[in-house]
Amino acid sequence: MKVTFKVEGLKELDRALGQLPKAVAARAMTSALIDAAKPIQEAAQAAAPVGTEPGGRYYTRKSGERILRQRGTLKALVQIGTRLTQRQRRAARRAGKNFSEIYIGTRDRVGLLVEFGTRKVAPNPFLRNAWDSGKGALLDKIKDLLWQRLSAAAKRQARRGARKVKV
Repeated sequence: MKVTFKVEGLKELDRALGQLPKAVAARAMTSALIDAAKPIQEAAQAAAPVGTEPGGRYYTRKSGERILRQRGTLKALVQIGTRLTQRQRRAARRAGKNFSEIYIGTRDRVGLLVEFGTRKVAPNPFLRNAWDSGKGALLDKIKDLLWQRLSAAAKRQARRGARKVKV
């Protein structure tokens, strides 16, 4: 599931982004998004279900190989990232090069089954609940963090420019 926000009224922020080189601006946007998403990641990790088996649970692959799934695997694999798998990339549409995207989710195959349920197991939407609880303050936090990142990046660029002039 992809959720997109459109924020209007941030012309000053857009102008500040336009004054920096694209690579620097993209790095600042991505780091601000990742830092703003950390509370959602932590809420999802806290809400992720943990099995009741003491050491874990064994699964058998089609090849007959038995694999031990440790307790807490789903909790440990809730992550924030900027890359998708090849299959996910084909399905996702890119808005363009002037946009930054991050993804919050689980790398665990079982995570999808837990989130949406199966015929035999009821859904336990731990990721959706974490998103719903944290999305309210997310935009304000992104704006504040982005201003901080942009001002720091502008200062770095000014120092680099001053060094180049001296040489």
